[in-house]
Amino acid sequence: MKVTLAQVNPTVGDISGNLQILSEIVETISPGETDLLVLPELFLTGYPPMDLLEKDWFIRRTAEAVRKILQLSRSREDLAILLGCPLSTGVLTGKGLFNSALLVEKGNILLKSYKSLLPTYDVFDEARYFSSSLSVEPVDFRGRKIGITICEDAWNSP
Repeated sequence: MKVTLAQVNPTVGDISGNLQILSEIVETISPGETDLLVLPELFLTGYPPMDLLEKDWFIRRTAEAVRKILQLSRSREDLAILLGCPLSTGVLTGKGLFNSALLVEKGNILLKSYKSLLPTYDVFDEARYFSSSLSVEPVDFRGRKIGITICEDAWNSP
């Protein structure tokens, strides 16, 4: 499996600009050059988005951008994209959002993985904005099982 790590610095709050960065990266990857493009935690919103996460308009724009990413992935069926973004928990109680990683391929979301260990030290206050996942599960991807973890989840056990 060929993996491309996109070490980019998305701008906090600039969802359309960050989406443009993704489009430009995808354009530079030749067909068959890579199987999986990996982007940073909360790439779509920039990190840390902090109180922007409490704005309904910001969450709506994020969801619209995810739909555009699905369209982009339809145009590049050879390439899967793994990126970070906030996603609704789907329930009215609690924080209402997960710090998520989306695995997208051929216009479909193959996996939504949610961060379980939310930092609350130094400048980080993720527990203020996000609900914690109770588990992290691997996904079947192109004949292999891969694990998707987000930041602290990679070096700690929940």
